[in-house]
Amino acid sequence: MLPKTKILLTLALVLGAWILGFVMGGALRSGPAGAAGTLAEAERAAALAAERGEIAGHSEQAKSQTSSPERKLPWDRERLQRVTASIAHEGSIANFFRHSMQMMDQWEAEDFPLVMQVMEESAKENDLSEMLVFSAVARWAELDPKAAADYLVKNGKLGGWIDINGPMLWSVWGANDPTAAVAYAKGMESSTFREKALKEIVESLARVDADNALTFAKIHAPDLLAKGEFSQGLAKGAGRADPERVARRLASIEGTASSSDSEMQMTAGFWAAKDRATALSWAQSLSNPSTRAAALAGIYDQWLTSDPKSAATAALTESRNGVDFETIANLGVNKWPDGDWTGAANWAGQLPTEKERTIAHGALGERLGNNDTKAGAQWLSTLAPGPERDAAIARYTYQTESADAPTAIEWSLTISDAPKRKESAQQLVKSWFVRAPAEAFEWLQNNRALTPEQKLEILR
Repeated sequence: MLPKTKILLTLALVLGAWILGFVMGGALRSGPAGAAGTLAEAERAAALAAERGEIAGHSEQAKSQTSSPERKLPWDRERLQRVTASIAHEGSIANFFRHSMQMMDQWEAEDFPLVMQVMEESAKENDLSEMLVFSAVARWAELDPKAAADYLVKNGKLGGWIDINGPMLWSVWGANDPTAAVAYAKGMESSTFREKALKEIVESLARVDADNALTFAKIHAPDLLAKGEFSQGLAKGAGRADPERVARRLASIEGTASSSDSEMQMTAGFWAAKDRATALSWAQSLSNPSTRAAALAGIYDQWLTSDPKSAATAALTESRNGVDFETIANLGVNKWPDGDWTGAANWAGQLPTEKERTIAHGALGERLGNNDTKAGAQWLSTLAPGPERDAAIARYTYQTESADAPTAIEWSLTISDAPKRKESAQQLVKSWFVRAPAEAFEWLQNNRALTPEQKLEILR
């Protein structure tokens, strides 16, 4: 299995097991009926494993648990190895989730140091063995989060290129006891680990209550507000589930480092997917130009995706009010229906400001360079000299140079702005020289349309 594929599979499994663990854990540990269900399932899991010969000799002990819920089977290294191996080689993912959670429900907090050692030894066997480690971290964090954190920190199990243990630990601890979790996180030596931990804790709170998350951050983790981490955690934790509330909270901290335009854009887009009219009316009423621009960009992004022509028409009449519509100009062209290049060009030409028109023309030039070079060349030939045409040519030729470098360079030399013309031509020639130096040099030397001065300028 390729490393990337393995990582994606592992992430998917982690998310599934995490969610299932909370759902099943809450259901199975909620009162006597739940306890009886857990024991019955545990007995069936043990019987299944016994049939396979993987935990032979323990079936009678498993049966005795049905009459004595407090009694625990002994968990030593040998038994852990047998049972985890049995679960890790389940043929059914559903059975894997169910049996792994049943197994972990039988453990006490003091079992986990040995559990982690055994599981980490077997984690290289397959993806499900590795998955058991992550699930164990989540369960340990429920029972004794400080001990789990101490173990992960001491053994270097936090951080790295991809870190799943950290989010597991901090999200569970943050949901159950955020004050203690923040206190521990603040004592960590690594500033990177501290910031990641605090953000995960706030995200876990935001999933439940955005207002409470903001209040908690102000009191216990003001650094999140100062460094802009809060808005990321808030948007990630609750943006999709409750976008209206999150958008309003993000706007309430506008003007601070924590009011991130990217988070506002994302959250407003989620809101628009549920109730575009209300979201748009609210965004239009915002007084802060940056916040308003970000909210409108998110709403129009969603709208242009679902109904591009209606959204593009509405964008033309939107009150600019000093707001930079660069993002919407770019989105409008890129989400225009394929093949209707005339419609896209007409819309780009109707945008009310030169900056928007320039951005939109550049986006259309790039899209035509990728999708329809013939239509692109025809369109470029109709444009009058100016910033809009220059932007369209620069981005069109960047996309077409690898297929037809001479034509792309010739187009770049028609850019009206001298510095931009030089920059574009040099970029294209440099790319050609890297790819095919002999061919590029021969063309440049033999080209009669270029003056010696132009050739030298391009080569500088």
